[in-house]
Amino acid sequence: MKKVLLALVLLSGILFAKQLTQAEQKELIQTLKTQLQGTDKSQALPLGLLYEDGIINSENKKVPDMEEATKYFVMAYENKDYRSVFKLSVMLIEKKEYKEALKILQTAISKSKSRSLIMGAVTTYGNLAMDYFPNDKDTLMDAVFNFDAVTKKEIDNVPTSKFTKALLLGAIGNTQQGEVLLNEACFSKKAPEGLKRHCFNPDNFQISKNDVEKSIDDCTTCNLLKN
Repeated sequence: MKKVLLALVLLSGILFAKQLTQAEQKELIQTLKTQLQGTDKSQALPLGLLYEDGIINSENKKVPDMEEATKYFVMAYENKDYRSVFKLSVMLIEKKEYKEALKILQTAISKSKSRSLIMGAVTTYGNLAMDYFPNDKDTLMDAVFNFDAVTKKEIDNVPTSKFTKALLLGAIGNTQQGEVLLNEACFSKKAPEGLKRHCFNPDNFQISKNDVEKSIDDCTTCNLLKN
């Protein structure tokens, strides 16, 4: 499903501490559903994740129920729990409804109060735009403008997001600024190994110069760009 999936952020705070038994899972699902009967819909996303992970059957095997999972992901989204946009965007991409995926990500960017969620949505939007709308200048420009929703400090702390913005700038023709951000992202001490592999693979982008050089203390991989 292309690199857009790599940009999807982890949903924080929704971890099941242990493997549930069939009875425990059934009780948990009933409890969550009971809570959803009121005005508080905060348990919609965890319930959707349970159905996505799989309902335990009599043979102690998990069987995912994506129809139910989707219902609760949508419920979460409609009740402004925008963590659900990452699950919904994957589903929309699988259905080739790329514009709808962009639309719900844009809603999260505009309305979410979570800074980390906004960063994830901005980055995911950018990757999706490059994957599926590489020749649509308006969509690419929208993806670039979305980065205005995050601060310089926030993007400096997330090299993968800076990398995405660099590629977007290259795609719209702003190669000079794109190269600057690309180097900042790839040479950042916070850059994860997965990002470095993308950085040092010349097939992954078109805006990196062959003779890029930058001096950074304790950078053990910088010489790769000089080869």
